[in-house]
Amino acid sequence: MAVLLCLVLVEAAVWYASLDVIGYELSESAAVESVYPGGLKNVEGYSVDGDSYTPENADPQLLFSTLGKETSALAVDFAEPLEAGTFIEFYYAPAGGQFSEAMKETHVAKAGESRVVFPVGAEGCEGLRLDVNGAFRLKSVGVTASSASSVRDLSGRNFGRLAVTILLTAAVVFCAYAADEKRRADADPVPGKIRNGLSTWLPHEKLSVNEKVFLLVCFASYFVWSLVFLHAQYAPDEIMRYDVPKYIYVNGSLPYGYEESIRNPIWGISYGFSMSLPYLLQALFMKVTSFFTISSSALWIAARLVSVLSMTGVAYFAICVSKRLTKQPTRWIFISLTALTPQIVFLGSYVNLDAFSLFTVMFMIYVWVYGMQNEWSIRSCVWLGVGTGLCLLSYEFAYPFALGSVILYFAWHIVNRKRVTFKRFLLRGLLIAGIVLLVSGWYFIRNAVLYNGDIFALNASRPYAEMYARADLKPSMRMTMQKQGYSILGMLHGTDWIERTFKSTFYTFGYMSVFADEYVYTYIWILLCVAAAASLFALFRDRKKRDSARVTGAVVALFCAALTVAISVYYSWASDYQPQGRYVITAAPLLFAIIAYGINGLLGAIPHVGDKLKRYAAYLAVAGVLVFDIYAFVNCLRAFVYV
Repeated sequence: MAVLLCLVLVEAAVWYASLDVIGYELSESAAVESVYPGGLKNVEGYSVDGDSYTPENADPQLLFSTLGKETSALAVDFAEPLEAGTFIEFYYAPAGGQFSEAMKETHVAKAGESRVVFPVGAEGCEGLRLDVNGAFRLKSVGVTASSASSVRDLSGRNFGRLAVTILLTAAVVFCAYAADEKRRADADPVPGKIRNGLSTWLPHEKLSVNEKVFLLVCFASYFVWSLVFLHAQYAPDEIMRYDVPKYIYVNGSLPYGYEESIRNPIWGISYGFSMSLPYLLQALFMKVTSFFTISSSALWIAARLVSVLSMTGVAYFAICVSKRLTKQPTRWIFISLTALTPQIVFLGSYVNLDAFSLFTVMFMIYVWVYGMQNEWSIRSCVWLGVGTGLCLLSYEFAYPFALGSVILYFAWHIVNRKRVTFKRFLLRGLLIAGIVLLVSGWYFIRNAVLYNGDIFALNASRPYAEMYARADLKPSMRMTMQKQGYSILGMLHGTDWIERTFKSTFYTFGYMSVFADEYVYTYIWILLCVAAAASLFALFRDRKKRDSARVTGAVVALFCAALTVAISVYYSWASDYQPQGRYVITAAPLLFAIIAYGINGLLGAIPHVGDKLKRYAAYLAVAGVLVFDIYAFVNCLRAFVYV
């Protein structure tokens, strides 16, 4: 129940954070000092009559100086109430700096409103600029050292969100109590577990010293890459994605997808339409960092830290999954490939959604294994609900694995229907569904409210792309493979889609512009072919040793991986030709598992020396992947640092 209560608190906090900020206010004790008219330096684009101002062009401006006063907020008082819909923009410039879109606040006046408060960022300010798009009479422009607090929209539709949250919470609590009358006696095969406290509800495995050292190496690899390569062309779309957490950090609220300040001038849209959880975490890390420094590089690295930690989590769950499936030393082939393949390290070093989506997939795969080994205990059901909910808050290319969780839960209970009651299956299924909704429901409700029922926000950006994108990139003008008359098979056969996707699953950096030497891809291709053949041989050899749970899990994982690739293919065909390995990276762990399984089977077929060879193969795999990473790091230095 402690876990459920924590989830409820998190959901309530996220719900409140997702409410629209409709204004700011100052406390009654705030000391406000006026800089009007003494601080008014210049008037541009207004006709002036005493304290009355009427716009004469499309970009009128009032420019003020703060007169050296400490400024954390600005309070603008009007002598007469404003007309509803009056649009107000406030820019502030730090000492020695210029006005910019990054230091701007906007407000749309409500009928009868006569005071507007704007916050000033941690940089402070020396100059102020006020733009009002309607006629007004100005009474006072005051500055204060007191901070402004946000006023959020608590209208009916938002109370509807809260009502849904309460109902979901009630459903989850009901399911938690009703689903298992023997919940306190739930068995856990993990030796030495702690039975009391929250730690029993957190997914964990006992790690060896070697495994802990390996995790440290993984974290250091991702973190070093994130520190070294602060280059605009290092990572695809990073600057455009970074706009979203930066907006949240500056404004303390979630952006609309069509927010002008984060709209990309080339594509005409922003990534605010896909308001995924990583953006919130990145903004949180930036906020914590700002307590110590507001350096732009430090804030950028703070946002990247979410990807660093996500990939470290991938490495951890790769270890956990392998420990539960096999004791063979060749499991390190799977671990090292999943955690340290250069493309994985690359994704763990910059602002993206792919790292977090891979983390949620590895978490769910671990829960799949744990759940089947424990016959879907309450604990594993809670984990599955949390993992699936997090997956739905990551990236649409990871969604097949969320579907896979549903399929696996049903498939396992169908296979074991003689041992498991329908009541148990139904109630625990409701528990999983309730937690999924509790974790991710706010996102889909928000999308439905903002984008006219488009819960995935898949089509919400199209009208804005049509209006604001560069002429050749407007949806109506973009020549997709579909519009060019290609079939899907024709695209795969007639283009380099397969080759580019294959290469960028293992090693392609920058904007698909930094490649390895060709012999590297040849070696990887040969390794894959040999491992696939060896896997088929091992499957045939071990056909009598198969257990239903492993077969069920393997089939579901294969289906999810195939569906992920299919979504990427369809996206390139119907929307935007983008053969990139990062779109199918959530399917990569299955490929790495096939490689490890095939090599294990191949070495196991050698009599007498099989176990020794497996151990040497594990050492060689880890060393080989580390050498591959060093090779990639050197190439990145050449491409992005010593250019």
